[in-house]
Amino acid sequence: MINAYCLGANNVDIYRHIERVFAGGIPFNVAVSIVRTGNKASVATIVGNDELGKLQIDSCVANGVDTSHIQVRDGQTGWCWIKVKDGDRVFGVSGGTIRDINTVDADMTRPGLTGEYDLIYINAEAEYTEEALELMREGDVPIVRDFTNYWKPEDLAAFAGIVDYYYMSFDGHEENVEEVLKTCVHEYGAKMAVGTMGMNGSLVYNGRRFYRQKAFAIKPVDTLGAGDTFLSTFTSLYFNGRKLLRNYENVTGWGDGNEHVMECEDKLIEHALSYAAMGGAYACMSEGCYGFSIPYDHSLISRSNIDIEKAVAYFDAL
Repeated sequence: MINAYCLGANNVDIYRHIERVFAGGIPFNVAVSIVRTGNKASVATIVGNDELGKLQIDSCVANGVDTSHIQVRDGQTGWCWIKVKDGDRVFGVSGGTIRDINTVDADMTRPGLTGEYDLIYINAEAEYTEEALELMREGDVPIVRDFTNYWKPEDLAAFAGIVDYYYMSFDGHEENVEEVLKTCVHEYGAKMAVGTMGMNGSLVYNGRRFYRQKAFAIKPVDTLGAGDTFLSTFTSLYFNGRKLLRNYENVTGWGDGNEHVMECEDKLIEHALSYAAMGGAYACMSEGCYGFSIPYDHSLISRSNIDIEKAVAYFDAL
């Protein structure tokens, strides 16, 4: 069993076409998925003292995720309106005053480095203070970062020496996947780089070889959270396997370069990828990432920092 510290910004997902609000955002999606695969996880983030913040915390409690590192502050929890077109999620208007202050500082980061956790999982939506980044750089806990599909080459370079496992989406621009993954490992010092490509599958590079996984073809109901479920399932299985491998290495004296260890590593990555693909497909078969929701009305976002009437007009035109 592993224990993951899921650190970063969050938001709920508002589906106006069915008038439901789903708990979500990368830290919550990942933590719930990791717990559902038989492991432990904590979420470290900031929510508002509103019904949306309560929804986020309640979803953790219902799924067995530790909430002791969630901060509740005065303000509107981050939110995003979402449409679903032909089974694919389309992000629309977003708001919430907490989004403007959701910076990860040293105090939020430090608990993940105490030795209680097997990894810290961070995301691209949050800003990180220099002190927080330095703690991650100097710590002994592996850092996993999901760069999602908004990354630029300079974003990857900025986390060199900090991030041990680079996760990123190449959906729509798959032509340079191998080159980017190699750069993350050989230039930025990552132990592994993972690229997802939607229905074109996924690719992993560990400095020694590439591993490919096809996507399982299904007719999606909603693709929201498919990437988070894929990556968190892969993380759960891979880190559990590495934990067992380390135990054997300690007994036998074999290191990472041993032929038996490398063979096990190959099979572990292939195994983790296949189950991750199944998890990603499963997530597409229902609305919301993990299905925890409440009814929606405009009063839930009345404390937001945007013009709601203009937002409605813009969103309805998408």
